[in-house]
Amino acid sequence: MGLINAVYVQDDFASVLSIKKKRKSYHVVDSELLDTGSLKEYLKKRGSFYVSVEEDELIDEKITLSSLIKNDNVIRSSILHKLQESLNRQSILFSYKLISHEQHDEKNTYQVDGVYENGYIKSLQSVGKIDDIQNATASRFALFAIAKECIKDDSYFCVYTQANRVMVLAIHNEELIFSRSSTILVENANERQMAIVDEINRTIAYIHQQFRDITFSLIALSGSMSIDDIVPEHLHMLTQLPISVLYPNSFIKGLENEMLQHYILALGALFIPKDLVFLPADILGARQYSMVLQTMLFLSVVALAVSSFFTSQSFTNYSDELDRYESIKNRLIRTVRNTDTYSKQDLQKSWNHLQIAEKYLQYNPLDLMISIKPLTKFIKPTSWKWRLENSYPQTEIEFEKSFKSLDTMYKFEKQFNKIYNDINKSLTITLNNKSDYKKMIFKNILEIKKEKKRPQRASRRRRR
Repeated sequence: MGLINAVYVQDDFASVLSIKKKRKSYHVVDSELLDTGSLKEYLKKRGSFYVSVEEDELIDEKITLSSLIKNDNVIRSSILHKLQESLNRQSILFSYKLISHEQHDEKNTYQVDGVYENGYIKSLQSVGKIDDIQNATASRFALFAIAKECIKDDSYFCVYTQANRVMVLAIHNEELIFSRSSTILVENANERQMAIVDEINRTIAYIHQQFRDITFSLIALSGSMSIDDIVPEHLHMLTQLPISVLYPNSFIKGLENEMLQHYILALGALFIPKDLVFLPADILGARQYSMVLQTMLFLSVVALAVSSFFTSQSFTNYSDELDRYESIKNRLIRTVRNTDTYSKQDLQKSWNHLQIAEKYLQYNPLDLMISIKPLTKFIKPTSWKWRLENSYPQTEIEFEKSFKSLDTMYKFEKQFNKIYNDINKSLTITLNNKSDYKKMIFKNILEIKKEKKRPQRASRRRRR
């Protein structure tokens, strides 16, 4: 994977880091501090820039608009119209974020952050082609971004110092709620340290007054004063807040702890939130077009791959079926060749034989036995007569049994008749009762002549 370049531009000098990214970790391959004039030549053969720019003046406003305005372009136009007087005809690059909604008054309040375009673009052009810049923002937003990566407290202060510059951020629930950047005009080193401490203390006191309901847990120092003992001691005494140092060494490798502080704002450019990236609209539009084009190209490649796969699969299935067809065809040809054939005369004889067999073998005594099986299981027949008459079977079955009492004979006859009635639903049975009740001899003869045909349902023509 190619290197990415984190760049921090401040007036006459710039700091550059060449970084190799691997998943969520970053390894610094090369670091350089150089004049802004030589920056473009140094970065000439490099690309993929993440840039933070030192800006003395920023757009930091709260704008209230009607909540009925939903369209992004209309909201942006309304914000520009409200800022028109303070802008003094200067063009800006900005982003907005909803921070409150008044339902009763139907009003939305937006936090508007931005940069003045002319000076900001001039700083970006010192890097090289603006098209090669992936992300760009002002330095305080870069500090905010790296602070969020390092500190997971709910509310805290983040302070950056470099030479005479002091930057103080107040962060609450991962949102930048206040920022101030100032310059200390003191030449003496010791006096400058105390002036910096005093500036930080006054700013923190002002933030406490503005946000009384928020309890800040610590002060995170970064930059040149973070490796000094005097500033942290005095800040702790004045604010009574724990002091820590912003060290992104858990995910940034390749720089010593002290060296990290010199490049902290360059590193912050790697983690800028999307809503705080400031690039010209034409660059963003071209980049979005490129992303859409790449997405469409990727989807086309995927569609082609899927289509090729199914086409290949269909061809394979067709080839397999063709081979199977040829195999069956060859087997059929072999079977025909090995099968005996008969003359028409022989086939006619076989046909006549089958018709006769079908006519006379369609009735079989076993079929009748199966039909009356429940009765023969109840009482064993004493005689059985079966014959074909006019191509239909004629059967006489005799049942006979002696009893010692009429009551027993009656119960037996009742059960016999029940079974007989069940069987008689499918057969045409004539029952001749020859029982002798005086001698207590049960005797019945069944005559089965022909199966009943099931009545067909009458079809009704639909009336039109």
